[in-house]
Amino acid sequence: MGNIGFLKRALPFLGTFALGLFVASFFVSISPRFGHHVRGRWHQEMWRLNDENQQLREENQRLRETIGSMGGSDATPSGESEDLYIPPSVEEPVLPPAPLKPHKVHIR
Repeated sequence: MGNIGFLKRALPFLGTFALGLFVASFFVSISPRFGHHVRGRWHQEMWRLNDENQQLREENQRLRETIGSMGGSDATPSGESEDLYIPPSVEEPVLPPAPLKPHKVHIR
């Protein structure tokens, strides 16, 4: 008798679950993706990013050479860092934060 009670509870759950998966399969892929599919996409993205970085390095070098041939100074004067310090603009002073006003709380 205990098995019949279990079936009465389990069958509606399993049927509803199967119906839900069936309906969901129309909107999203519910099959698991193992192994090379995910790893392959990751490797492709890494190769693409490495190629893009190399192209950007070559373009930066070409632009530095162009600046040097025009008589300008090197983009990195000390050769130590590519980050240049840009002082704050004189026209736009930094304002201090606005003072806080006390907030009154009304309790009823």
